[in-house]
Amino acid sequence: MPGEAGGKGSGRGSRDSLLNIAEAAEWLGVTPRLVRRLAQERRLPSGKVGRSVRFRRQDLEDHFDKHMRPVGRDRADRPQAGNNRRARTVQSPSSKSGGERVSGRKGQRSFGSVRHLPSGRWQARYQGRGGEPFSEVFDSKAAADAHLAEVQTDLARGTWRNPRDGRTLLRDYAERWLSSDLAKAPTTKARDAVVLRNHVLPALGALPLAEITPRDVQDVIQGMASKLSPKTGRTLQPKTVKTNAGVLQAVLSSAVREGFLGTSPYRSPRLPPLDQPERPRLTFTQQRALAAAMPEPYRIMVFLGGVLGLRFSEVVGLRVGDIDFLARPPLLRVDRPIVEVEGRTTVSRGKTPGSRATLTLPPFLVQLLAQHLAVLGRNHQEDLVVQAPLGGPVRAGNFRTRVWAPAVKAAGFPGLTFHGLRHSAAGVMRQAGASDQVVQHRMRHSHRASTTDIYSWTPDAMDAVAINALERLWSDGDGTDVAQDEGFQP
Repeated sequence: MPGEAGGKGSGRGSRDSLLNIAEAAEWLGVTPRLVRRLAQERRLPSGKVGRSVRFRRQDLEDHFDKHMRPVGRDRADRPQAGNNRRARTVQSPSSKSGGERVSGRKGQRSFGSVRHLPSGRWQARYQGRGGEPFSEVFDSKAAADAHLAEVQTDLARGTWRNPRDGRTLLRDYAERWLSSDLAKAPTTKARDAVVLRNHVLPALGALPLAEITPRDVQDVIQGMASKLSPKTGRTLQPKTVKTNAGVLQAVLSSAVREGFLGTSPYRSPRLPPLDQPERPRLTFTQQRALAAAMPEPYRIMVFLGGVLGLRFSEVVGLRVGDIDFLARPPLLRVDRPIVEVEGRTTVSRGKTPGSRATLTLPPFLVQLLAQHLAVLGRNHQEDLVVQAPLGGPVRAGNFRTRVWAPAVKAAGFPGLTFHGLRHSAAGVMRQAGASDQVVQHRMRHSHRASTTDIYSWTPDAMDAVAINALERLWSDGDGTDVAQDEGFQP
């Protein structure tokens, strides 16, 4: 730094003269506030003369040439201290719109810069919202100019995305996505991890997010629909393919929300058509037949699912203390379902907050529960109502192959799943005269549409009731007279 001899604005024409903040701001054509900030951040060399900050003209020239001079502008065209033709505002890199902006005489660039590379291509450079520099190379100057115009518009609208975020690999972002959803049930999180590991990441895991295209998404879905399962030797069911595709959609949508992507490449891909075969449902008589075909320790499970509509995890997690036999009417609390996550059993919060509820019990089910507990000698509050042969929770896989499948085959209900009992419960409640509102409450559905659409099965006996009611209406005195008057024969 030169000595004090050059201070206080003396020798303004000398290259080694010292300028104060106001003179340096005038020389650069910016505000004194920006000059002071550049000096504090050590982006513009400066020194102290007493208590005053001073700048060398040579340092100002170097800073101008390096950061502010547009392509094609000569040094002779730089601003001069005291010149009335000052350049307009140079915006701070950390300002809200982002990027350093140099503008002045007509024809000068208002945002970023474009330079001609020795290779013959053109490089567009700008600073993002946080002052971080970005650049991209184009084949023509027009393409580089168009890119800068697009970036400037996005910055002004608040829709600009950091291009480096799009370089994040899908496998890295998917791992972050899996661990970030604290509200997701453990079973759902485990299922999503399997879908990503088996179907999505082998095809797309090594790709940056920004390079994934709708065609890539469609190829993953096509691969899932045509891939043979090593266990069954069959392709995945269309409903399973749709569920798995939903996991990929959720990952990409999350990347958009967090700013890693501008738009999602998941854009209405073609999914295999869903076939909706008739699902087996059981009336009370059929439920008795199924229970009779099962080993005694597991018979009560049929009625907990087929009468109360409990899910499998809720049945195997039910404890003796959850049943209040002395209440009037007796009550059953659904509060601690047991699920399997990666081979280990754990207590879950339930599928939804509404899943945890207290249900009233019909007298016949109270009697069946009391008999079940008395026969098996389960009278401690923390005893599981249904247990594995060696104690502990019943495992879904073992139950399905060793108990459920043989009983369903023996009773003559092929294709029936345990969850089908929950659908059956909705139907027998309607047969008993319960309204859809009551059915929704006892099934613990958050939305009425689930009750009326998905769980809309009604037993054939209800159809017979409707037919008999119509017959009685037709045979009514007034109805018969009207029919005879119009020439109809009942």
